[in-house]
Amino acid sequence: MIFWWVNLAGSTVGFTLGSALLKRFADTGAVTSLVLSFAILGVSNMLFVSVIRTGLGTGIIASSMSQIILMAVLGVLVFGERLSALQVIGVALAATSIALIMGFGPSASEC
Repeated sequence: MIFWWVNLAGSTVGFTLGSALLKRFADTGAVTSLVLSFAILGVSNMLFVSVIRTGLGTGIIASSMSQIILMAVLGVLVFGERLSALQVIGVALAATSIALIMGFGPSASEC
């Protein structure tokens, strides 16, 4: 299970970094950002394959919601973007969905 979490974290960070480099390429036209982005996204996709082997729904939900959270944080901290109240609620719901889908909340028998 630890290996799964490491791959999930690695792919999520890679997707986030790759996306940030694509934004940098779009803003500056720096070809090195584009090349690095493609390389990082390629490695991230290979890590992601091992994540979805354990369960397509669980893996994709955990990865997608993690990316939403990280991209929102990255946008605020690095690119100076501001989140509206509704967007903050969306990020909080993304975190809640990870907890629920991964089973961190009460089990079905406890509800």
